[in-house]
Amino acid sequence: MVYSDAARDALRTRANRARQSGRIKLLVEALESLDYRFQVYPQFGEPIIDLRVETGQILLGTAGMLVVRYAIYEERRLVVVTSPMVLPNSGF
Repeated sequence: MVYSDAARDALRTRANRARQSGRIKLLVEALESLDYRFQVYPQFGEPIIDLRVETGQILLGTAGMLVVRYAIYEERRLVVVTSPMVLPNSGF
């Protein structure tokens, strides 16, 4: 599994906000849940786009207060997280 640079930057920003609001534990739990799902069954999300240049799909998945857009390239057994977001009204 790979997190894009933009995804890592967004997660750092969210982590700083979570730390300030006392909700860092919730964010860590959501990230751990995502990591587990990506390892065990990365197709857990909702498919939204079939890729054409290379066989794969873009999906949306949720864990806790996080929503992530990610790509699966099954032939390469690769998951790329591109856009982590938080659910509205989650306090982040």
